Amino acid sequence: MRFAILLALVGLVAAAVHEHKLTWRKSRKIQMIERGEYAAFVEYRNALRASNLATSSQQVFDYGDYEYIGNISIGTPDQHFMVVLDTGSANLWVPETACDASCNKKRKFVASSSSTFV
Repeated sequence: MRFAILLALVGLVAAAVHEHKLTWRKSRKIQMIERGEYAAFVEYRNALRASNLATSSQQVFDYGDYEYIGNISIGTPDQHFMVVLDTGSANLWVPETACDASCNKKRKFVASSSSTFV
């Protein structure tokens, strides 16, 4: 019993608060609404969806609705990425160098430059 209490106390003493700075920016959607471009974008996007129904490739989309992003680093040495901090998912998706045109102008992870990539 004493050992369990001691372990609990050690856990409390060793506990730390971790903070991660959030960056807010106007979403792409808000920017387009302010410029009066959103209605045309929705029509264009819907036309693309209809034309993409026949394909099976997975594209990387830039969703304009997010506003809070975080700067993270992956690998050794650090490779920095601005990512959506999605608390509803355990997955982290980052494009890598083999990603073709579907990744557009996204920053890509260079696995060969990382000594900790498995």
